Amino acid sequence: MDVRWLMSEKQTQRRFEVVGEDIFAILERITSDQDLLKLIKYMDKDPLSHPDLTENEIDELLNKNILITPKILDTTIDLNNYIVILLNDYEVDRTNDEFKQVSIQFNVICPIEKWIINQKNLRPYMMMNRIDKLFNKKQLAGIGNLRFARAVPMELSPELSGYALVYVTYEFNY
Repeated sequence: MDVRWLMSEKQTQRRFEVVGEDIFAILERITSDQDLLKLIKYMDKDPLSHPDLTENEIDELLNKNILITPKILDTTIDLNNYIVILLNDYEVDRTNDEFKQVSIQFNVICPIEKWIINQKNLRPYMMMNRIDKLFNKKQLAGIGNLRFARAVPMELSPELSGYALVYVTYEFNY
């Protein structure tokens, strides 16, 4: 007996029309982490020593350093730290076609000359650690439980490089 009609459409399926809502839920979680925001905003060797960002400062990072659209960066103008959030790789599960797998990718990008922090750590790894604490094995409303899949190095230019950090989740395929 097919009882799918008993559940609301949003409970049984995340159609492509709600992907935007999912990205904004991810964005809300990212902007709630002050340490991650400091690692993005402050380019010096001790970014975590700065005071917490204000709402106005956080707003300034949005669509400039924290991107939710697949935007091409013009590296000749501005060398900053970036996080680009993408939902991609929608595919039917090979073992059960009732489900599909969805990948959530965080591109963590930093100027190479700003990687080293206090001769103790590297900025992209610290940013990746904050993202992992926010999302790995965590429930996110509308998305479900996220599971770390991989981190792949990426080089955008001779000045900018980082990692694509990928998490996966499963949803109904109706």
